[in-house]
This record gives sequence, structure tokens and C-alpha cells, in this order.
Amino acid sequence: MRWGLDSAYPPSWSRAQAWFNDGWSFFGGYIGGDALNVWTNADWARVTAAGFQPLPIWVGPTALGPGRDMGVADGNAALTRLQELNLSTVALDLENSLAPIEYARGFADAINAGSARAILYGAPRTLLELVGQGFAHWWLASWPTKGQRVTAAPPDWSLWQYATGPEADFNCCVDDVIF
Repeated sequence: MRWGLDSAYPPSWSRAQAWFNDGWSFFGGYIGGDALNVWTNADWARVTAAGFQPLPIWVGPTALGPGRDMGVADGNAALTRLQELNLSTVALDLENSLAPIEYARGFADAINAGSARAILYGAPRTLLELVGQGFAHWWLASWPTKGQRVTAAPPDWSLWQYATGPEADFNCCVDDVIF
């Protein structure tokens, strides 16, 4: 198992080095879509220079109804950004619990056609509705809160965002995830 972080805002050089030295091995940040903040090339260079494996995130639509055409267009835009960064894996962030199936299929098809890998990042409901839709891995965004009764196991996952923090969210993944 490997441990990682993700954040809307990239860390400073010294913070990135400190986190990497603490044993965190991958770092997720935004490359586009409905992202709060899109990381620059320099932000990605700083994180990778500190030793992290980068995990780019494309934030999907936050409204109901996006179709396949929008998914393909966003997938192509994400693919262009991946090529600029010389990376080959992107996570589609649908953790808002929406499950736009046709959008997600279009996004994954565009990424796969570009010889890259797509990871689906979402809440349990989203993952359950989109299993088998062209994604290489599943990133579960779900953590029990104090006093919450967990009544069922979460869906199968390759990565898991298990907690949120003040500077970054905390994640783990199985050893065979390819970034």
C-alpha cells in the first residue's frame, strides 16, 4: 500500500519536501474542468522534483445532464494537458455524487483513445453506477465521520481518500496503481 495527498493548491517547495520525507509518495492536483484552482506547469514540476508521483485531476461538471459529447470534449482537453505535462494518467473527479454516465463514458473513451489511463474519483454511489465504464482504477472519496454507523463496505477501490485535512486530503492506494 502507498500513501498520498491531494490538494486544490500546490505545496511550497519546502512543504513538498517535508511531506515526501514523511513517507507520502503521490500527490494529486488539478489540471482543469470545474476545478477550484488549476495547477501550473511549475507547480507540477515542484511536486515531482520533490519525489512525488503526480496524480492529475480533471473536475467533472457540477450540474446534471452533461452528455457524451461534453465528456469527449473534456477528455480531449485533459489529454492535451497530460501531454503538455508529459503524464499519462488522469483522475476524473465526480465526487459530488453525480453520476453522469454518458459524460463519464465519453471522457474515458477520449482518454483511452489517446493511449492514456483514466481513474474515476467519486463517492460510493458514483463508483457503483459507473463500474465497467472504461476506467483503469477507482478512487473512492468517502470517510466515516465520528459517530457515523457504517452499514456496508464501500465499493471496490484502487485508491481511497480516507480523510480530509487543513492543507491536503489523505489517500492510500494499492501497490499496482500506475500513475
